[in-house]
Amino acid sequence: MTEMGLESRELPVVTCAGTPEERGVQHGEALRDQIAQGLAAWSEAIGKLHGIEPDAYIRQFVQGTDFLGSIRQWTPDLEAEMAGIARGANQPWEWIYAYNLLDEEWTWARQAAAPGRGCTAVGLTPAGSAPLLGQTMDIPRVHDGTQAVLRLADDTGLEVTVFTYAGMVGLTGCNAAGVALVVNNLDMLPGSLTGLPVSCVIRGVLRRDTLEAATGFVLQVPHATGQHYGIAAPDGVASVEGWANGVATGTDASALLHTNHPLYTDEPVGDVEARYQR
Repeated sequence: MTEMGLESRELPVVTCAGTPEERGVQHGEALRDQIAQGLAAWSEAIGKLHGIEPDAYIRQFVQGTDFLGSIRQWTPDLEAEMAGIARGANQPWEWIYAYNLLDEEWTWARQAAAPGRGCTAVGLTPAGSAPLLGQTMDIPRVHDGTQAVLRLADDTGLEVTVFTYAGMVGLTGCNAAGVALVVNNLDMLPGSLTGLPVSCVIRGVLRRDTLEAATGFVLQVPHATGQHYGIAAPDGVASVEGWANGVATGTDASALLHTNHPLYTDEPVGDVEARYQR
């Protein structure tokens, strides 16, 4: 039997406190080298995949979408935090902003026919125990080597820990109240050019201190990208799919199992299975 190769590495852990911009500056300064590494790799990938000069591509993406309205309405602190990251990392704001729109850029560039993303999420509530929640984070290799953990303290007083890549406000995480979140991309569901980006939904969820409040936030906001949000708290688990035209929830309050296919709605765009063929 052939052994699977596994690599273990120690992730940088950055504590960020103060105003939103101060948190971003601390993030950007502490991870400046990793942010530069990730942006360079992403820039190279953009040129190869889209056949366009990377600065022009980013400019078209930023100017061709309008997520800032939703960010300012639902998670206004994150606009300032992204600006702080750009300042601390000494990088252009447009690039850092676009770098935080991981799923939205995938959806916007759907015509490039990039391979489907394959995250898997699972949540269980064992008898007599607190819920367990986990996922695989299967994102492009351009981010490998830039993974980091952020420990955040904001104006709510609720400590938040997120796993992310350097320069992004969050990929997944948990908070001191025991609320945790995992996600799965569902880009076969309709997207929007004006909804709330996934990274901002993640951080918005992690500002809530109960399962009900966290789930309610996902049900309330307009979604920029088709996405599954698996949420756990001491009192159970919840499973929500959000997309441009609506939201839908799972019915099992004790467990969830979700991949990159919608389970609660039937509004796919295009050939769903073709995205995952190799």
